[in-house]
Order: sequence, then C-alpha cells, then structure tokens
Amino acid sequence: MDLEIYKEKDKESFETFNQALDEFYSSKFGEDIKREQEDVWKVEVGKFEKRLRIQEETLQGFHRTIEESTRKGDLMYSHYQELQGLIDTIQGALKNHSFKEIASTFKKAKKEGVKEAQIIESMDKMGVVTLKLEGDYINLDPRLNLPENTEIYYNRGKKAKRKIPGVKMAIERTRRDLEKVKAKRELALERVKIPQKRVKSELKWFEKMRWFLSSQGHLVVGGRDATTNDLVVKRHLEGHDIYLHSDIHGAPSVVIKRQDQEISEGTIQEAANLAASFSSAWGKGYSSQDVYWVHPDQVSKTPQSGEFLARGAFIIRGSRNYIRGVPLEVAVGVVDYQGERLMAGPREAVSHYTDKYVVLKPGYRKKEELSREIKKHLNRDDLLSLEDIIRVLPPGKCDVLEKKG
Repeated sequence: MDLEIYKEKDKESFETFNQALDEFYSSKFGEDIKREQEDVWKVEVGKFEKRLRIQEETLQGFHRTIEESTRKGDLMYSHYQELQGLIDTIQGALKNHSFKEIASTFKKAKKEGVKEAQIIESMDKMGVVTLKLEGDYINLDPRLNLPENTEIYYNRGKKAKRKIPGVKMAIERTRRDLEKVKAKRELALERVKIPQKRVKSELKWFEKMRWFLSSQGHLVVGGRDATTNDLVVKRHLEGHDIYLHSDIHGAPSVVIKRQDQEISEGTIQEAANLAASFSSAWGKGYSSQDVYWVHPDQVSKTPQSGEFLARGAFIIRGSRNYIRGVPLEVAVGVVDYQGERLMAGPREAVSHYTDKYVVLKPGYRKKEELSREIKKHLNRDDLLSLEDIIRVLPPGKCDVLEKKG
C-alpha cells in the first residue's frame, strides 16, 4: 500500500518486514554507529592531547623564564654603578620622605628631562621601582643592595631550571599514554561492527531438519516432528546408513549417512547425542538418556495385523544396540559446510569445525534470552538472526554450560 505523503519518493519492495528493517537500519544507522564511537574516542584522546599541550607550554614557559631572568640579572650588573646609585639616593631620601613623596619627585624629574630619571617608569607604594633598561622592564627593590636584587632574578631562573627534568618526564609519560590510547582507539574502531544487511540464503534440505556434520565428515539428520520423522526414514534412510532413536516417547528419528566411508563408533556416539538431546528428555530436565541404533532393514513402517502406527512412528524388528546414559548437551557454532551456516550438535563435532561455539545443557532460561547471548558470542550479525538461532535449539529451556573462542 502506497501512502499519499510518500507518492513522489523512490520506493523499494521487500518480501518481509524484517528484510525491510535490515535494509533500513544497515543503510541509515550504520555510519552513525561508527561516528558515535569516533566521537567517544575523540573525547578520550582529547584529554591526553590537552594534558600534553599544557605540559609543553609549561616547559616552554620555564625556558623563557630562565632566558629572561638571566638576561635581566646580567643587565642589572651591566648598569651596576647607575643602579646602585639610584638605590643609595632612595635610601637617603627615605630618612625624610615617604615612598609616595619620592615617587612624585621622580615623576617630576623625568618630566623635566633629568637624565638619571629617564629610566624610571614607576614606583609602587612599597617602594619597588620599575625601570626600563635597553628595552627590558626590571624591578628594583631599594631596601636591598644591587647584588641582592640581581639574585632575585638569578634564583628565579634556577628554580625554573630545577623543574625542567620533572616536566620532561611528565611529557614523555603523557606521550606514551597518548600513543596507547590512540592505538586502543584504532583497534576499537576496527572492531566496530556496522550492521550489515543480512543476506537470507535458501535453506539446504538438511537444514529443514535437525542436522550436524560428524567429526569424521558424516552427515547426520534427524526429524523435527512427526512429518519430518517420516521424511527422514522414507526419503533419506538407505541400505548402508544407521538409524538411531532415543528410548523415550517424543524423540527424533536420526539417520547417519554412510556416504563414502565406514561409520565409526565415534560417529555413532555423536549421533546418539543428537537423538538424546533433541528428545523430550531435554524438556523434562534429564541429564542423560538411553539411545539405541539399528540397521536400515530393521526399520519398518508396516504394523502387525490389527495394530495402528501413528505418523512419524516406526517399528523396529530384531535386536537393538543400546548406548546407555548419553549426556544431554548441545553445542552451537558457525561452520563451513556447503557455505557458512549455523550448526547445533555434539560438542565433539562442532569443535572439530570451529573454535568459537556455545555449549548448552537443560536449564531454565527462555530461548529468546539465550539466543541473544549466543548471537553476541558468535558475533556474526551478517549471517545470523535470533530466529536462526532459536530454530536450532533443543526443545525446551536451556542454560549455558560453556563458551569457547
């Protein structure tokens, strides 16, 4: 249905609402996510850059203080007689006059062009005289002699010089910290996953059932319900395969496809895990379940005279080979089998094809909550949706037993 307000806009159609959401969020908000992370790291890096800038300015200030203080101290010594004479004059005048009166006298003398008064810029109420010597402004305290006045400047330079090593060490430390946070920023931004439009691939025939690839390469399939139980046996059970079933009502028919190699005891044990874990034993909270296996010619859909056989049920003739106490646990991970796809099965099989997976056991958590945790751990938003994960989980509530990778 086209809305009137959007009739002039370009339109693109999708088969499902979820596909439309995938397209919308990946294109509109993908770059926003990365930009938001860049802004966060810009603030973090900015803290260290500001600290470094202040420290470098402080260091430059110390160097200026050393140069200026040394120059002014030397300048006062180069005008030694002139300045010492000024000090003597002020000290003599203080016997009968205040600093204020002396300041007025200097101001008047400078105005009248008295040569000795031309270097005097001002005198404060404490008697400190500001002089202008060869373009530099210098303070002179008449209560001290000239060497004591010059020492004030020299000491100022020495104090600044003593602080320089500490500031340099702080600058080097900040530079190292800045490089570290920049490296962390680059790594973090590389790890930012911009949501990609998930390409929904067509399910393979085995994905419409329970399935896994054994550690020795055998395809193992099982029914999801009565209909697919029938399908597994009628369409996919062949002469050299092996049939398994959990010894409990409400369990999948499981078939190990022989393919081009003999079926080993290890593969049978792995298939028994599928038969047990995807049975009603999981929903009942059992920790283990007995499973049996037989050859294809022992499996029959023909009941005895007068008996009724429900859909998905089969008659087993002859002796059964039991595997007692099969642990109930299922591993979930992404494997590469005819393309990348999600696989749920025994830990031994899943770990053979991927290092990153989650192992589940019967528990108390809802599938939706658990699927979000699995999805986050597998970190394959480009491939998986919550629905994909929920679809492969055992029939009942679960808990996480272990995470790998």
